[in-house]
Amino acid sequence: TLGSAYEYKGSDYSLADYWSASSIFGASYSGWVLGTDYTFKYSGGAVTGFSNAGIYSNISVGINKTGFAVANTGNTQGSFTITPKVVSFGTTSKTYDRTTSLAGAVAVNTGIAGQALTYTGAVANSALVGAGNYINAITLANGTGGLASNYQLPPTLNATSAPVTINPRALTVAGQTAANKVYDGTTSATISGGGLSGVVSGDVVTVSNAVGTFANKNVGVGKAVTVTGTSLSGSDAGNYSVSNPTGLTANIAAATLTVTGRAAQNKTYDGTTNAVISGGSLSGVRGSDAVTLSNGAGTFANKDVGTGISVTATSTPLAGADAGNYTVTQPTGLTANITPAPLTVTANNASKTYDGTAYT
Repeated sequence: TLGSAYEYKGSDYSLADYWSASSIFGASYSGWVLGTDYTFKYSGGAVTGFSNAGIYSNISVGINKTGFAVANTGNTQGSFTITPKVVSFGTTSKTYDRTTSLAGAVAVNTGIAGQALTYTGAVANSALVGAGNYINAITLANGTGGLASNYQLPPTLNATSAPVTINPRALTVAGQTAANKVYDGTTSATISGGGLSGVVSGDVVTVSNAVGTFANKNVGVGKAVTVTGTSLSGSDAGNYSVSNPTGLTANIAAATLTVTGRAAQNKTYDGTTNAVISGGSLSGVRGSDAVTLSNGAGTFANKDVGTGISVTATSTPLAGADAGNYTVTQPTGLTANITPAPLTVTANNASKTYDGTAYT
């Protein structure tokens, strides 16, 4: 390359490859080298007008022999060849599209500032992600400031000299929903439905394994659900990637408990139908949830004294840290007694002055 010393023998000059549009090689020698013929190496001193790759004959080149005792002076006739420069490839990548086309994906490095090339007919060795791809057909074309004729491809195109990375195509999951559920003491959510957006026509890819998690286990409406584990299956799944859907919500409804052993309390007549209901046990509490029964209220069928009077339960309060996640079915078939209220009779012992009437 230019900047190294080049050797002159007889009348021929040669360059390793095309250098630039303004300089071919240095024209002043820097030292003698003893060989079969007298030869010299030269550097510096641009020769202009012959910038492109090709063979140039009968070119007069001025030789500056200042400082050297040489017989010849002035110009000499010679010929030289500028061979095309070998390009290299920068980061070459594309998104999977089921084809081997590399249009727009190849970065061609000329190594010369201001000289860019384009290309046609570039294809990859394989259309699949992760298959050790490389460029196996490419034709250089003129670009901005660069002539294709001044450049050439590496002698061997393979995964080392011309690697191609095919990146997975990102898919979007649309229409996936989280199902409402009855409180079960866990944060698990069922994810269903949904389709994939972005699958290339002809490919077989499906979405699966999505796992949903409520923000917490408690009863609520419009609770946030986080989705994890969304994955792809199908014969072409390896060429794609997928993200977990976001923004899902669902409801957790209260679980219903059953009460057994509940009893209405007997009472003394008080002129009302109010009844107290107590005792009993709960069936259906999830796991180790803390839920207990408190005294509740009921209504006697009437307010009058009687035995085995029907009592309708009107409230069965729940207590404990997890009580808010449950409802309870009111017990039925309750009865209780209303006993007479005792009365106290007090004699009228007031005094009076005789008036000829009876004492009352």
